Amino acid sequence: MSVVCVAWSSHVGALMSAASRPGMPSVRVLSSRMLEEPDGVERCLETMRSATALFVFRTTDALWDQLDEGIRLIGKTVPVVCVSYDPAAWALSSVPVETAQTAYRYLTYGGAENLGNLFRFLDALPNAAAVPEPVPVPWEGLWHPDAPVRAFATVRGYLEWYAGYACERGLSLDPERTVGLLFGRHYWVNDMPDVEAALVHALESKGLGVFPAFTNTLRDKATGNKGATIWSRE
Repeated sequence: MSVVCVAWSSHVGALMSAASRPGMPSVRVLSSRMLEEPDGVERCLETMRSATALFVFRTTDALWDQLDEGIRLIGKTVPVVCVSYDPAAWALSSVPVETAQTAYRYLTYGGAENLGNLFRFLDALPNAAAVPEPVPVPWEGLWHPDAPVRAFATVRGYLEWYAGYACERGLSLDPERTVGLLFGRHYWVNDMPDVEAALVHALESKGLGVFPAFTNTLRDKATGNKGATIWSRE
């Protein structure tokens, strides 16, 4: 018997990494892509039925319609948290909406600490008050694989460090020889920017300056998330 999480494939790597840390409850993480496999829907339902608590990040794919009734039945006996970009799907949760919102914030804030606490939170339901609240993490920033800090909040802050770094390596800060690299916050917050790091170093090997910026795509005023358009302009 385990906490079961069914999430988008882009979240699975970070969730599995967090689940493998010492002190975690027993967790099974499933990718929603398994629903596309032969017998994937039934295998997913079978695993979900073994859950002590169930967390589902539901997509709008039609395949999910085959799971909805099973999720409702599971919710009669164990805590179910169902979140989605579709507000209607949250009604599949068997926990209070405030509980589902807290679980969603663990996931969207991201990072090892928040994801680990997501599992602890689910494992402790319905009485999870002792688990630390989700910890806010920057929605956007500038990052470099060789920087002494995890992220810079402003262009000025990045330049204060990067100007010296670029000078030591003979990199250009001429706007015509500088590359802006925009990538998803998900990879930064979950410590998975391997491709971006390789690209930054490849560009710098040609003498180019690089401004790697991470962001969430869509703006959210309620959380302070500027979104890709505003952050790119800044």
